[in-house]
Amino acid sequence: MKSRHSRRAGAALRRLSEDDPALGALALGCAHRHSDDKDATAWTDGRAIFYGPRFESLAPHEQAGLAAHQVLHLALRHAARAQAMHGRFGDRYDDELFNIACDAILNQTLVEADHCIPRPAVLLPELLKAALPEETRTSHWDAEGLYIRLMTDAARSGKGTGESHGKGHGKGDNRNARPDPATTA
Repeated sequence: MKSRHSRRAGAALRRLSEDDPALGALALGCAHRHSDDKDATAWTDGRAIFYGPRFESLAPHEQAGLAAHQVLHLALRHAARAQAMHGRFGDRYDDELFNIACDAILNQTLVEADHCIPRPAVLLPELLKAALPEETRTSHWDAEGLYIRLMTDAARSGKGTGESHGKGHGKGDNRNARPDPATTA
């Protein structure tokens, strides 16, 4: 029988539990698995978190922060919410943009809670400054609201292609999707 938790992630999950007991408790409800993808750091398919060989190259505090990032993706049901957005917008849905919106909010939350996340990482203030310069407040965004605003702004300015078909994040397997900015070291 396979173990529930990846040995590769064991030390990071223990550190996460010590540093942030609430996130540690959320991590207990997640399946943590090995990934043999040599280019992978960490990713989720909406059901489990997978840790690749590159995860071990991160500093221990970055491992804990990246594990926390992936735990929050599962806890906040981002895969199911991505599917709902795909259902709402159909062919106009852009999976990459929804993932960026989710990542910006998760990463900002983790940084404000004194977690260290691997760089490069998208942070909410920088995303707002680049994409929506008139927006300065960071506290009122949720993933869907930010996604819709980014999508609307991209369509209005001609930045978006509208060509994404909802593959990857939220469809069960995102290994071939654009890498999560928080997982690239």
